[in-house]
Amino acid sequence: MIHLKRNSYKTHLVKFGISSFEELLDDRFLRIHRSYIVNTDKITAYTKQDVEVFDIEIPIGERYKFKIEAKLQG
Repeated sequence: MIHLKRNSYKTHLVKFGISSFEELLDDRFLRIHRSYIVNTDKITAYTKQDVEVFDIEIPIGERYKFKIEAKLQG
């Protein structure tokens, strides 16, 4: 599912593997979990366990923690 927020939330269901979809995105987007990719421009807060996009907390997968920390602190 792809979640978009412009003036209101919209959700789109796509039949496309997340790894294949990830390859199509530019460097603003970051995979944070095996099930989640986020736009780094929309991250409002983060900890070692999750990122917050607006008021939604999204968990960070164990294997993505180092990559996320390097991207968000660098």
